[in-house]
Amino acid sequence: MGNQHKISQDDFYSIMKNLFDCDAFQNIIRNSNKIKSYVDEISELIDNQNYLLKQRNNENGNIPHQIHQIELDNIIRNQSKYYPWLKEQQRKLDMLVSFRVPYYVGPMITKEDQQKSSNADFAWMVRKEAGQITPWNFNQKVNRMASANRFIKRMTVKDTYLLSEDVLPDNSLIYQEFKVLNELNFIKINGKRLADDVNLKHKIYNDLFKKNKTVSVKKLQNYFLSKLGYPNKPTITGLSNPKKFNNGLIAYNDYHKIFGEQIDNPDLQDDFERIIEWSTVFEDRNIFEQKLLDIKWLTKDQRKQLINKRYNGWGRLSKKLLTGLRNKQGERIIDVLWNERANFMQAISDPSIKEQIDKINGQQVHEMGMESILDDAYTSPQNKKAIRQVMKVVEDIQRAMGGQAPTSISIEFTRNPEDNSEIKKSRASEINKKYVRLSKQIDKGLMDEFKSAKKKYKGLTDRLYLYFTQRGKDIYTGHNLNIDQLQDYDIDHIIPQSFMKDNSLSNRVLTSSSINHEKGDATPLDGLSNSSKCNIYTMIPKWQSMERQGLISKRKLKNLQLRVDKINKYVKNGFVHRQLVETSQVIKLVANILKSHYQSDDTKIIEIKAKMNSEMRDTFDLYKSREENDYHHALDAYLTTFNGCYLYRRYPKLRNYFVYSDFKKFASIDNVKNLNNFTFLHDITNPRDKNENKIYNNDGDLILKRLDAIKYIKSIYNYKFMLITHEVSTRKGQLFNQSVYPAGNVHSKIKIKKDRPVNIYGGHSGNTDAYMMLVKINDPKGTKYKVVGLSLRYLDKVNRLKKNDSVEYKKMIHQIAGDSLSKKDRKNGYQVVLDKLMYRQLIIDGDEKYTLGSSTYKYNARQLVFNNETNRTMALLNPDRKVSQRYHSDLNELSDKEISQRFVDAYQDILNKVNKYLPLYDKSNFRNGLNKGLNLFRDLPNYYINKQNGKFDLLINILNGIHANPTYISVKEIGIKTPLGQMQYSSGINLSPNAYIIYQSPTGLFERKLQVKKL
Repeated sequence: MGNQHKISQDDFYSIMKNLFDCDAFQNIIRNSNKIKSYVDEISELIDNQNYLLKQRNNENGNIPHQIHQIELDNIIRNQSKYYPWLKEQQRKLDMLVSFRVPYYVGPMITKEDQQKSSNADFAWMVRKEAGQITPWNFNQKVNRMASANRFIKRMTVKDTYLLSEDVLPDNSLIYQEFKVLNELNFIKINGKRLADDVNLKHKIYNDLFKKNKTVSVKKLQNYFLSKLGYPNKPTITGLSNPKKFNNGLIAYNDYHKIFGEQIDNPDLQDDFERIIEWSTVFEDRNIFEQKLLDIKWLTKDQRKQLINKRYNGWGRLSKKLLTGLRNKQGERIIDVLWNERANFMQAISDPSIKEQIDKINGQQVHEMGMESILDDAYTSPQNKKAIRQVMKVVEDIQRAMGGQAPTSISIEFTRNPEDNSEIKKSRASEINKKYVRLSKQIDKGLMDEFKSAKKKYKGLTDRLYLYFTQRGKDIYTGHNLNIDQLQDYDIDHIIPQSFMKDNSLSNRVLTSSSINHEKGDATPLDGLSNSSKCNIYTMIPKWQSMERQGLISKRKLKNLQLRVDKINKYVKNGFVHRQLVETSQVIKLVANILKSHYQSDDTKIIEIKAKMNSEMRDTFDLYKSREENDYHHALDAYLTTFNGCYLYRRYPKLRNYFVYSDFKKFASIDNVKNLNNFTFLHDITNPRDKNENKIYNNDGDLILKRLDAIKYIKSIYNYKFMLITHEVSTRKGQLFNQSVYPAGNVHSKIKIKKDRPVNIYGGHSGNTDAYMMLVKINDPKGTKYKVVGLSLRYLDKVNRLKKNDSVEYKKMIHQIAGDSLSKKDRKNGYQVVLDKLMYRQLIIDGDEKYTLGSSTYKYNARQLVFNNETNRTMALLNPDRKVSQRYHSDLNELSDKEISQRFVDAYQDILNKVNKYLPLYDKSNFRNGLNKGLNLFRDLPNYYINKQNGKFDLLINILNGIHANPTYISVKEIGIKTPLGQMQYSSGINLSPNAYIIYQSPTGLFERKLQVKKL
């Protein structure tokens, strides 16, 4: 280790491993079994990251508050002899340590006060009376029950179909009845649908499900033998799990033991539903017990049993949807499932039900507005932002069309991961990289199995992927698994589905059926803590080692180590933290909002799969280059609309597959597979002779003049100018870098406190501006205009003054602006002519077109268009890009020299466009550097080799560096030292008097120009 005073754990372990592997040490080991045993022990500790651990680390940072409480009490007892008041105040002092704000109370401010003070909306506390809240007067000041009720409403997810309705708990009596009936209506007995015999379905429901929490296939078969007189065991099909029903009447069976026949009393059903909801929401036993007091007919013993019976999870449908809507026959959806053979999707597709949903949603959107709907929507902030932008774009287009509502809106759907075979191939590549990196730690036999699997299969299935990430071992026992019998093992959800709906690989593992059965509906550390088949705790360091080696994710490790109390906490907070993972639900929300918004106009919402657009691009040489410009978004949008209108007219009988009503559930995997087997666009992309020019539907109506349509699409592809806009924004968050630098340090710029100068006390760095301002400077040589930032530190005060005191507001922004100017500029005189310039604000100043990245950064905003040969080169010669097979033959015909020349031609084309259209890139001498770099470019290899970028890689970097976006990237290979695209002006951005500030609508169809000199 030489003279190093410090060394990282990884470096230390690496040195030890190398020492053990060297020839001299191996000779010692061969001659001493004792030393070999020591080395083996140390090697295993190193593999598990447990050798010579530091005693001081953050894992020892959690000290129970009770220890602090004991220390405090000892201090008070000893010191109260000298300070008697300590004894008098002991209760309050103790509460300062022990008190915790209940999670269902939330931030210690009322919703109304928060909106007044900061216009925020994340509080729900309800007060009993005004005044300061302390641990010892908490119950006097805060209304726990009212806060808890608000918490319920705030945390509850909304119905997938009825946008403003709260979903039922997953263990609701109604919801479990729905799930069981829906599953029963799918199954077949000896090939015949059970639902065809309604009486038999009712018998099974009453005799099996109402008497057993879970119903297995074996139990159902025995029921047919013993109760219905079948001579042989019937064959049961139609279940997703061939061994048992996935759903059961769990709460009904639990409550039947507590309440007996009362559970079937229709007058008590609402009370039972309230109890289950409270049990699901409140982890706090005390608040749950208090809530139960609201139900007067409960006995003391019943309350006691209910407190010990807790539930988790939420459904996706509301009570109103299942029991509040009736079809023309007067049946509710739950009645249809009980009385008929229909499943849920068939029941909800009833025209009369759809009409009611349409009316309810339309009324809600009209009354509540989109913002209220989105506030309650079960989706992430990013998705909500995207949905808002969708609506702005649609409304902007409608405005441009004179207010006329669209006849249809087509939505492009991202390809479902299950449809993409490339994912399975990439899994093999991922495992290969990990095994190569861990070659010394991977058993040779396992490596041979992996190589064999790669050759044998096109890609890794879930079971194979889990097998190799688990290094061929059972995740819970560490025992070897047999790769030839993978189908005999179970894929288990680490955190059970009853706790968290997570079907990702980060929550799935491969294990034996017996261990999985023993684990049951629990986490590994709970379900297997007393197992006779394994010691689950000895697996923890092995899991940790697997995570450090990159074989499992941090999230999977966290899931493996969770216990029930933490799972409950996760579920409790899950309403806030969980993210929407199903794209189908996001798109459904968009479709619902759009359909409701245009319900009186009969606007059709049409689904277009992204692969259809790709098919059109491949067929007609419409190369997609994300690096070139942003026009590919516009072409995709046009292709989406074109394909949507074509499908709508060409296949009227299949519209239920691709036309959205508000209530079309996203297609099941089986349906998607069926759709994939039918090429909707074949008449366009691969027509028969009779369809070479004209395409007709099955009724003989002319649908499309094919050749004219193709010609028009290609003309759009070749457009040199399209409207591109960027959303402008302000900044929020951290005010500055939290590190404190000493006085005199170059980073010490921001005072620690108002009365502490940085030249004496030091300060912070990394100022963050909320937005910018434009300042006019009265320079004797001519008027100047400068962009300056308004720091987040001043934002609250500035907003208050702007609202309440315009004179003081102007004084303050004048002072803030002056702090960013030089002494000379302040002396010359200045004034703020525009008090708010947002990030990504578009500026046109002479030949320069850019957006503001900050008060010191410009981002190029000019979209470049290169010739078709350049696009073709970048598409066909990209080694990683998937292009159609007929292009590969074209590629294979080129020699290395010809490929090199095509890259040089592409560089020259890019250079010509930069020289002609991007004077902005004279900054840092970029343009000159690109011109000088051509000769260096010629000498590069065609592709990346020996850790050196090739021509193709450099072309991609150059395109990213001149793209109209904030990206800047290294192109040192051609002699340019500053990252290409990094246009930083350390003294600030100056505008000419003739510059224009461009305010654009969301689509850019409408804009307003402000000339700087007229401000």
